[in-house]
Amino acid sequence: MRLHALPRDSAGAPERDRRSALDAVRAGFSLPELLTVLVVVGIMSVLVIPRIEVVKYRMDGQARGLMAALVTAQRSAVKRQHDVVVAFDTINHRIRIHEDEDNDRMLDPGERTRHVPLVETVEFGLGGAPPRTAATALAVSFTEIQEGLPSVRFHRSGSATQEGAFYLTSQRARQGSGYENDTRSVHVARATGRTSWYYYEDTEWKLGF
Repeated sequence: MRLHALPRDSAGAPERDRRSALDAVRAGFSLPELLTVLVVVGIMSVLVIPRIEVVKYRMDGQARGLMAALVTAQRSAVKRQHDVVVAFDTINHRIRIHEDEDNDRMLDPGERTRHVPLVETVEFGLGGAPPRTAATALAVSFTEIQEGLPSVRFHRSGSATQEGAFYLTSQRARQGSGYENDTRSVHVARATGRTSWYYYEDTEWKLGF
């Protein structure tokens, strides 16, 4: 008696095995399996998303942004060979940069002035964190005043009128305790005019980067 081989596809597998594989692919996920996946994704979202601290990144970005504005002011003083004044408007949550072309500390007509606002929910202050140094215990430690605002001047040599710092914090840190880690500090060196920023973490100030 002659035996006949089962029909095979081009890959050499029996025809019935090929049809079974195709049926499995067409079947996809059942509704209970799909619902289970959605439930697991929902649970993971609840657990993971709160751990992403948005405020931390916002505060870091604000500190870097204002530090960059001060660096630009210092470089402008060197390039243009006249004073540039940075004043801190703590009420309106912004800094004012003034090109003092005649070095008289006055906001004269025709002299360029621009403002850099703080981002929403950020303001000047320590927010419950301790000052980084005893000499910088205020929200803005610079003592020179321009048009009623504490300020620091950068000279054409690149130096600053005085060493000092200002602090940035979140609205939630100002309104309640437990958010001291939201606080940042931007420091200006007098002799070189060099600017750096720091962040408060747990019990100490650390240099930002």
